[in-house]
Amino acid sequence: MKGLARKGHQVDVVSPFPLKKPYPNYNDIVKLTPSTTLVNNMSYELMQLLMGTNPVHAVATMAGNDICVHLKNPAIQELARNPPKDPPYDAVIMEVRE
Repeated sequence: MKGLARKGHQVDVVSPFPLKKPYPNYNDIVKLTPSTTLVNNMSYELMQLLMGTNPVHAVATMAGNDICVHLKNPAIQELARNPPKDPPYDAVIMEVRE
């Protein structure tokens, strides 16, 4: 996203990971609360619980259901219903990561 901003694009970001320092053309417009913090928080027991006998379920839940919960956020719903007009968005890019 910073690369797009560096090239002159106006980048509005919805993320649980806002930048610590301002960056030109880059705006954190909605800060989400992470549903699960896995970075530096992964134990063997948690890995067994998440992956168990069906890793597809863990991936679908964390990268599917949890994302749907975020998409219900009132600020995101408002943005989807009333996107900026001046200038309008050229593209919407969605990245799923923890």
